[in-house]
Amino acid sequence: MRAKVGQGITCPSKMIMQDGLTGAKIKRLRSDNGTEYCNAKLAEICKTHNIKHEVTNIYSPHMNGVAEHFNRSAIEALRATIVDDNLDRVWWAEVLMAYTHVKNRLSQRLLEGQTPYERLFDRKPNIHYFRVIGSKCYRLLPKPQRDSKLGPVSKECILVGYSWNTKGYRVYDPDDDKIYNTQDVRFIETSYADAAKHTIAFGPDDNGDRGNKIIDPTYP
Repeated sequence: MRAKVGQGITCPSKMIMQDGLTGAKIKRLRSDNGTEYCNAKLAEICKTHNIKHEVTNIYSPHMNGVAEHFNRSAIEALRATIVDDNLDRVWWAEVLMAYTHVKNRLSQRLLEGQTPYERLFDRKPNIHYFRVIGSKCYRLLPKPQRDSKLGPVSKECILVGYSWNTKGYRVYDPDDDKIYNTQDVRFIETSYADAAKHTIAFGPDDNGDRGNKIIDPTYP
């Protein structure tokens, strides 16, 4: 229950953060009757920022049709990517984030052909860096991670997504069992790595959070 409430609080908090970037004010938040949205903490946030919180009727998902349509499309894309790229289901969150990243940079009929990114930041997005999720790639090893001057300078990895807060890619190294954020990577998009053989090992205190496994390439 605590995790679900946290999800609901995170949603408007991120939208409020966007206010400072775009200058646009959030006036209305629509959700279902789930406890992650209908709780005292979220109500306090909406009251503080003068946001009107609307809820749909029970068992009436059509009242929030845009969100439900996106969820259905996202699940279909997630399923197709995992099956086509032979990815293990453990990667569903990474693939979903990558899908959302791409979706926000593609033209939408509801936005009259504009992209959500363009509507938000008033400029066209750059999509030249898009790559095939699940493809084989080679990550350049920083000097502190190299064995010797005559050793390999790169390692084979699997592309699992795009970096969240930096410009780069998220690649999984099966040998280290870690995800790295990096720009120094070469892709072989015609070849898919067998990610089904690999899973991320969580420690007893990780609580399922891959953030503890993310490595910034600027640090050894």
